[in-house]
Amino acid sequence: MLFGKTKLYIDAISGTIGTTQISSTLLSATVNVQTGIREVYSADGNLYFTFTKQVAPEVLLNVTFEHNSTSIAQKDIWIAETAKLLQLKCEGSAFTTAGTTYTYKSFLINLPGKWESFDKIGEQDGNDIIAGVFRGRYNSTADLAPQFITVNDLASVP
Repeated sequence: MLFGKTKLYIDAISGTIGTTQISSTLLSATVNVQTGIREVYSADGNLYFTFTKQVAPEVLLNVTFEHNSTSIAQKDIWIAETAKLLQLKCEGSAFTTAGTTYTYKSFLINLPGKWESFDKIGEQDGNDIIAGVFRGRYNSTADLAPQFITVNDLASVP
C-alpha cells in the first residue's frame, strides 16, 4: 500500500463515515492494535497457558499532521472531547469490472472514537507539524466499533 494513495476522512459521530475528506494535512499514520485476547496461566501442572480470556481491544492511531487550520480544528475537537468518525482509505489499482460499492482494490480503517492527545507544535525538516493519538472504540451513537476492511477482486479469500 502506498501512503500517498491514502485518504483521510473525519466526520461527525452521527454522520456517515468516509464522507468528509481532510486534504493536505496527514503526513504520517501508524495503527496499533491490541486484540484483547489474553492468555491465562493457572497452577495446573502445565508449562503453557490454560485458557484465553477476551478483554476490551485497543486500537490507537498515531498521526502526524501539517500544522494548519485543519489540524488546529482537530486539536480543538480533542479539547472539547468530541467523538468523531475517522477513516483511512488506501486505494490501489482499479478492478477490471467495477463493483457497485468499490472501484479500486482498497484497505479501509474505520474508527469511531476520540482524540486522546495532541503534542505541542513540533518540527520536521523545517516544517511545523503536530502529532496526535486517536483512540478507536465502540460508539453507541454511531453503533460502530473499529473495522478493518480489505477489498480485493476475489469472491473469497482462500
